[in-house]
Amino acid sequence: MSSSENSRAKKRATHAHMHPILQEVDRLEKLIPVLEEAGYGHVYAAGPRKKHGCLIGFRKDSLVIRDQFVLHYDDIDARADGTESSGKALSFRTRNIANVVALEKVGQSNEGYVVATTHLFWHPSSVKKTRSKRSAK
Repeated sequence: MSSSENSRAKKRATHAHMHPILQEVDRLEKLIPVLEEAGYGHVYAAGPRKKHGCLIGFRKDSLVIRDQFVLHYDDIDARADGTESSGKALSFRTRNIANVVALEKVGQSNEGYVVATTHLFWHPSSVKKTRSKRSAK
């Protein structure tokens, strides 16, 4: 094995158990080929008409997808069904999501992980209030 091949092999071994969990992902046309060349599978999800989303990566030689779902925060009832005040708690639509994936270890059907990544809610007015409080101190 040449020194450059040895170096690449060591790098792969070092990163063999890394599983990228990413938010604000865009430019998939550039990212996905790099992941695939490195031996990674992925599950990508984005809210409706969002330009960026959430990605869960995994080594294809060690994990397989057992199940997956996307939680759309805008569609969640904020209160129990059947109550007078049931319904959505929206001041506006965020189109934020959670990407949830159950990954199973290859060859070990009862071992694995549940992994999630999400866009959290934020509102520009909250940022302004926080900045105002900090500057007042």
